[in-house]
Amino acid sequence: MDFGFAEEERVLVQQTNDICGTPLMLAPETFDGKPQSCPADVWAAGCCIYEMVTREHPFSNPRVQRKVKDGLSGNIEECEEMSMSVRIKRNKPGEINLVQAKPNESQKKKAKRAGFRQKKEFHQVATRFSTNQRFVDRFEELAVAVTSPAVVLDLSNARFEQVPDLKQLVQKLLTREVKERPTAEATIGKSYSSGVQTSDVKVGS
Repeated sequence: MDFGFAEEERVLVQQTNDICGTPLMLAPETFDGKPQSCPADVWAAGCCIYEMVTREHPFSNPRVQRKVKDGLSGNIEECEEMSMSVRIKRNKPGEINLVQAKPNESQKKKAKRAGFRQKKEFHQVATRFSTNQRFVDRFEELAVAVTSPAVVLDLSNARFEQVPDLKQLVQKLLTREVKERPTAEATIGKSYSSGVQTSDVKVGS
């Protein structure tokens, strides 16, 4: 935790447009240039817990990076069904080739990139951190991974199977939709503003 970036909740309520923090811990809405508030901290906590369990970042690991590169370049294996010939059987013996079901190149490109955001969408936010081209490229690829529906959170690690409640907790904390992401109070059962402990809130509930 870098408490040099910490801020009081009453200041966060003002919804300032400042963006700060470690890029690997930024929430999806932050990559889109939206104000940072408490839900962004909840996302960061989810990233931390995921790393402690799996020893890798949920959206910046070799598998995800390869998937993002393939998705952006359109280098995804074509589904077998997309290149099969469509045939129709008649009542009499034999069959005829009705039509070739091969999509054209533009259709293939569109299908392969479905579910992936584009790097250029995050260029403005990236350059607010640094204008170094290598940093910008890495930042934009990370942003694509964090915000793209095509990149699904991998919870297949054996350690998650050993502790189902922890698996469910991480899944909730790393919810892309801000309104569906749980608050810190609901997650740990404590209100920071009142300091009152609520014993009826359980992890993973």
